Parts: sequence; structure tokens; C-alpha cells
Amino acid sequence: MGNRGNELLSAVQNQQLRDRCGDMGDETVYAAVDFQNKNFCRFGKDTVILGDFNSNAKWDSSYSAGAYETFVSALNDKGIVSAYHYTRNERHGEEKTPTFYLYRQKNRTYHIDYCFCDKDKILSLEIGAYEKWRLHSDHMPLFAEIKFP
Repeated sequence: MGNRGNELLSAVQNQQLRDRCGDMGDETVYAAVDFQNKNFCRFGKDTVILGDFNSNAKWDSSYSAGAYETFVSALNDKGIVSAYHYTRNERHGEEKTPTFYLYRQKNRTYHIDYCFCDKDKILSLEIGAYEKWRLHSDHMPLFAEIKFP
């Protein structure tokens, strides 16, 4: 980040929110992002939101009552998209490349980690290979190349 004086970096960790706010599911992450948008900054061309969301569109109907799709739709309305879905032209909930391996097992995979930003700023997004990263974490790293002026 440059020295423009208008950057805000914020990390939201789902378990900490659950400890403070009770078990409201993944909506705590979305609520925290919404709170930041309303109270600290307005999402715009330089906004980047990334991390482990513990959520996916395919779980909305039974798990979180549409929270993920509502969240993605609200970001899309502001011109902010998932770098993974944009670069691969895949629909949310139909991801071919997982980011999470439950118990580090190759047959228990999910896509729950995301990088959201302005689509015009996305140069590339790669997901770390299971064989290289499984000893380090059950989540694969996201490598995003994003252009800033």
C-alpha cells in the first residue's frame, strides 16, 4: 500500500467474532465487513477483501440462509468481484479448485477462501498446490496479483 493516507487494513477472524457475538454462523464475518463499509470506509476501486470465509454458495440454502450470496451480490453491486471466479469464469458454488482440505484429506475438499476486489485490478489469482502446502495448513494459500496506481 502506498502513502496516500486513505488505506484501511482490517482482518476479521470468524472464531473471534463467534466468541464475542455468539454462534451466529458465518453471518458474523459478513456483518463485520458491512460494519466496516458503513463506519470506516466506503468500498471502492482500491478495496480488497480476502481470507477464510468458511462459507460457499452451495451451503446457503441449508446453512446460512443466503448470507454468502447476499454478501457477494452486495459486493458485485459496488464493482467488487471474487478474483477466483472472475479469472476462471466459474459460478459461485461450482468451484473446481478447492482452497480447504478438511483434516488435510484430499477427498474432503471445499472452496471457502476468497479474494474480492475491483475486476479491473485483477491481474491473476492462483491457489497453492495441495502437494506443496498440505504439510503447512489445511487451507491452500491464495496468490493474488492486483494492480494499484
